[in-house]
Amino acid sequence: EPVDLAEALRHEAAMLAEELDPELKRDQLAAAKTRLSKLATEIAARLPLEAAYIDQPIEINLRSLTVSVVTARELESMRAIGSDENRQTLHVAVLLAFHRFFFERRRPVPGFVLFDQLSRPYYPPTGDDQEVEVAENEPEVASLRQYFDALFAEAARGEGMQMLVLEHAYFAEDPRYVGATRERWIGGRRLIPDDWPDRA
Repeated sequence: EPVDLAEALRHEAAMLAEELDPELKRDQLAAAKTRLSKLATEIAARLPLEAAYIDQPIEINLRSLTVSVVTARELESMRAIGSDENRQTLHVAVLLAFHRFFFERRRPVPGFVLFDQLSRPYYPPTGDDQEVEVAENEPEVASLRQYFDALFAEAARGEGMQMLVLEHAYFAEDPRYVGATRERWIGGRRLIPDDWPDRA
């Protein structure tokens, strides 16, 4: 019996040494980074993005949690890539990539994400909280629709992903969008009602 206990302890020590092996940790981190980059690049391919960045790998630094695009010339940080649309695409792609990764690895991370005004690059805030019913002939609509097409496609993957979108733009002619809308804060109805007490 003492021999069995000693053998069990040696086995447990070997398992712990393997689990804490820094080289193994580096390899696992590199593998995770590669997988996340692939997923984010794949998702970004369906979203609006400046021509110079289309099909370019998205680099995710897991130590600093920064995002860049790998071009033929250089590694361009999210801050350097220009428009609000480019930055928004990177945010959306990376966020959805992380959730796909968590699902693949069966990590206990809730499959929930909140997006606030994906239409902001196209319909900047005007000072009021009115809904904007988008018309199909507006040039911004095709780009904005790409985001919602990607979100609907992500939800359709059946991985238990839930998305809440707070949005001023309203696609009245898109049955998916209309069917997914749970509340329209119009005609005086608001997310935070006017009669809520002010903070002291």
